[in-house]
Amino acid sequence: MKVKLIIPAWPKTSVWGNFFRFPYLSLTTLAAVTPEGWEVVIADENVAPLDFDAEVDLVGISALTPLALRAYDIADEFRRRGRTVVVGGHHATWMTEEALLHADAVVTGEAEVSWPRLLADVGARNLQRIYRAE
Repeated sequence: MKVKLIIPAWPKTSVWGNFFRFPYLSLTTLAAVTPEGWEVVIADENVAPLDFDAEVDLVGISALTPLALRAYDIADEFRRRGRTVVVGGHHATWMTEEALLHADAVVTGEAEVSWPRLLADVGARNLQRIYRAE
């Protein structure tokens, strides 16, 4: 199975997207704890445009609050194309009900704790709406 993990782009007017660049360790951490049998692709929209036609079984989007609207646009587009979408990150943790309007599932808290369980549920076609780190 294939999962695409996405970093939404910062607005062109933001100093964070243009001058200050830092790695999103959360997505590389998720890639590291992804069980065998899954192919992981990390896409940073700040580096290259997203391929909305990619053949993937799951799309995971991590978003800080300033990127939430872009994350939701991305999620909505992938869902329109029939992909299963999960949203996580700081914004989804605090605004879970809002994030659920744009995703099939939301991960709250430290995702590396619940990520393997979420992937097992996707494989079993038993995706839950909310995954909380315990």
